[in-house]
Amino acid sequence: MASVDLTKFDAVLFDLDSTLTNTQNYPIEASEWLLKQLTEDTSEILAPYVRSLFGYYRAGIDEIAAGGVYRSPADIIRKAVLQSLDEIGLKIETDTLDNALEVFKQLHIDRSIPAHGVENLLRKIKKHSLRMGVFTNSFQGNAEIILRRHALADFFEVIADGSDIPAFKPMKEAFYFMAEKMNVPTSSCIYVGDEYYSDIVGATSAGMSAVWINKRGRSLEENLKRYGQETNPILVLDSILDLSNFYP
Repeated sequence: MASVDLTKFDAVLFDLDSTLTNTQNYPIEASEWLLKQLTEDTSEILAPYVRSLFGYYRAGIDEIAAGGVYRSPADIIRKAVLQSLDEIGLKIETDTLDNALEVFKQLHIDRSIPAHGVENLLRKIKKHSLRMGVFTNSFQGNAEIILRRHALADFFEVIADGSDIPAFKPMKEAFYFMAEKMNVPTSSCIYVGDEYYSDIVGATSAGMSAVWINKRGRSLEENLKRYGQETNPILVLDSILDLSNFYP
């Protein structure tokens, strides 16, 4: 894999959370804020609540990716919150739920910081005259805000999410949208992301090549067995910082 030439691609597309940025566990912080509005002692319920929240959120994305009716990230999180609270026997008023979603969205902005070495990486890619874009499944509009806050937005031609097209990764439509907006064929694009299913399976199914930032140390072999050899990324790295080595 070390001999892969990434400079041959016309466009480099990125995931946002846990790829370009670290989000500092903002969902846990937001969840703790919410639970404290509903009960005095959160020590025993926070961890199971957060596990359920992630599970229901992913299930919501998967349902849409499988052909279900599109719902915004905020709507998916709203439903996941209600389902997770029901599991631990807590009820919530509509106003409190609305406030919690605003806290969740704002913490995503406030806690997101660029991953180590990202600005230098983007400068190196730009030096090769390669075009760049971002597509994320996260809150609509937040990616632009986060990247501008850290003076990174101007590196990208397109910064997109579900407000631009009613699709989530791994749906092909999300990746086709990015290629069309940048006026390049999908075969000339490389997508860089940390989630194997959303990022790598999605990109390869749309005809893009993919770089997997395997920061959690997951098994490539198990993912290939589950999703098929055709999803094999052209490069697997432990950190996005390592991607700089491929743009001399």
